[in-house]
Amino acid sequence: MGRQIPLFAAQADVDALIDFLRDTAEVAIFVGFAETAAGLWIETPRVDEDPFFYVWNKRFPWTPTYGRVGENAQNPAHKGWHYVANTGAAPVIEFDCGTVAKRRYGRMYWSKYFTAPDGLQYDVDAFSHWYDKILGWIRKQGKKRPGDNSGAYYLPKAWGQARTLESR
Repeated sequence: MGRQIPLFAAQADVDALIDFLRDTAEVAIFVGFAETAAGLWIETPRVDEDPFFYVWNKRFPWTPTYGRVGENAQNPAHKGWHYVANTGAAPVIEFDCGTVAKRRYGRMYWSKYFTAPDGLQYDVDAFSHWYDKILGWIRKQGKKRPGDNSGAYYLPKAWGQARTLESR
């Protein structure tokens, strides 16, 4: 089973998160789809362009394999684009920033064993420790709506955006 936590994150929140992640490990960041395989790898996600991204802790060995979006693409604009095909068993954490204005929360997700039928080829306990560190950071930085114990964490800038929308 995978592990996840719902969240909302604005650009300033993602910038702070990436800074935190880089303080904990050497990381590489990639997006879901790009016109070239090299274009998948980015320095910093831009929430307006890449609200969905992955973070690989390079302490854990992994060799990405690439695929191409086929004819039946969910998003026809991505037909022929590249993606990393083996994220399910990879030492990566997926981030979806959500959209405050649409009240659509995102998540931080580690698939763990859920999509790795042949098992994982990295130190799961050590990776779990790193995931827990990030989870702790999100809980410390974020806020939840009063009385919503199972709801999403709003990172600081996203919290401000939500409060502004409510006051209109």
